[in-house]
Amino acid sequence: MKPLFVSSVIGIVSFAGCHRPAAPQDPTQGAVLATSDDDFRGLWEACQAVLRRHRFEIDRKDLRAGLITTFPQTSQHFLEFWRHDVDTPYDLAESSMRTVRRSVTIQISKPQDQGEYVIDVAVNKERLHAVERQINNAAAALRVFSADLPTTAGRQFDPATDMTWTPEGRDAAMEQRLLDLIRRRCDTL
Repeated sequence: MKPLFVSSVIGIVSFAGCHRPAAPQDPTQGAVLATSDDDFRGLWEACQAVLRRHRFEIDRKDLRAGLITTFPQTSQHFLEFWRHDVDTPYDLAESSMRTVRRSVTIQISKPQDQGEYVIDVAVNKERLHAVERQINNAAAALRVFSADLPTTAGRQFDPATDMTWTPEGRDAAMEQRLLDLIRRRCDTL
């Protein structure tokens, strides 16, 4: 009985700091000093380099509008130690237990006063919902990743309609991390 109690206490204490982060109310933004067009180019390249470092695939780059967006990407599982697209223990646990994806939007605004560009970073999070499938024997378990396995209602599984992504809001911790890395990279230019 004693080992069970000790392991329960250790489990509770280790996950005590693993709570859902608060959703951001305001945009995650920061200012970067840029006195010339070369500084803006450096900022632009820094944004893309940080996204690539975190393995986000860039979808759209609009230099005139100062907009960079990425394709949605399935988030890091706890065994994928080489990836860095979650920032908190809660987000890592969540993406390890269910399918979550993230996409990034970076907006760089032209300076209103001399020399400062404002960077807005938004990381949108979505969760996969799929219709439950019928597994009633060992042979059915082998077909779980194909469309051959029927739903619990007995109809043919259709990935186009039976799998949907539900918005979960923004990831404030990842937004701040990306912003800090962009600013740090710009300071070294």
